[in-house]
Amino acid sequence: MTNAYGKKIDTTYLDPETAASRLVLHRDMGAHNFRWSFVVKFLSEKSRYKTWNVLDVGCGRLVNLPRLLYHNMKTHTTGSYTGVDYGPIPWPESINKDTTKFNMTLHEKTDFVEWQPEGKVKLFDLITSFEMLEHVEPYHSYKTLRHMRELVKPGDAGWAIISTPNYSKKVGAAKNHVNEMTYAALEALIMAAGWEVNQVFGTFASQTDYKKGLSEQDRDVMARLEEYYDSTAISLIMAPLIPAHLARNCMWVLQPGNVDPGRLAAPEFKNPDHSNSEEWIKHRTKILKEISK
Repeated sequence: MTNAYGKKIDTTYLDPETAASRLVLHRDMGAHNFRWSFVVKFLSEKSRYKTWNVLDVGCGRLVNLPRLLYHNMKTHTTGSYTGVDYGPIPWPESINKDTTKFNMTLHEKTDFVEWQPEGKVKLFDLITSFEMLEHVEPYHSYKTLRHMRELVKPGDAGWAIISTPNYSKKVGAAKNHVNEMTYAALEALIMAAGWEVNQVFGTFASQTDYKKGLSEQDRDVMARLEEYYDSTAISLIMAPLIPAHLARNCMWVLQPGNVDPGRLAAPEFKNPDHSNSEEWIKHRTKILKEISK
């Protein structure tokens, strides 16, 4: 299946300058900024950024994560940043290409599932992949998660942080998205690829999905926020406070685990409503056959 624009692999990206030019808070751009900020905060703990090797899958042509690290002086000593993307990645002018303080390597026009690291770094401390899995078919999503699992350091030493929308048939999917998955389907796919879930955060949410279930205290907080913020800002602020499965988009913090196809094999996932891809069931069957080999 292809998306509404006839693409099986979609390379749409969100340009911060375009979003900012509208002079309003763009929900998707705001969520992106908070995701990148979360990674910077995570890497700042124990000064991880100095020594950790970071792999960014679907880094985008603007490579915003390393730009944020670089301009916040989170520069490596022995660590590195590697970006891989299916589309072109021009080197950002704002990052000095000749500096010895920021070890960055970019691999453009590359399908990540076919990519292998070159040089000294073979396993990564942290792998990130934001808003990428929904741009490829379900089997490709699984292969991406599985390859990430193969390239991360084992045990407690390895981490991954990913984000993608929570699909709802009632709401529908974005026109450029090939494969939005439900919260339950993505969790099952993550486990089948050999990851365990450490934390999940909503990154933006619709009030119609969660407002009725708020506690009295959260209702009071929201009422105060509504006096000042518009609905877009509230969508971003409230998302981490509600159950993650009620959010429209989630960020998943993962660590290496055992391959567990059990959840994905459950009868409920034979329901095509777990993805906007018409090939969900076919791809799910293909994934389970591959795991059983």
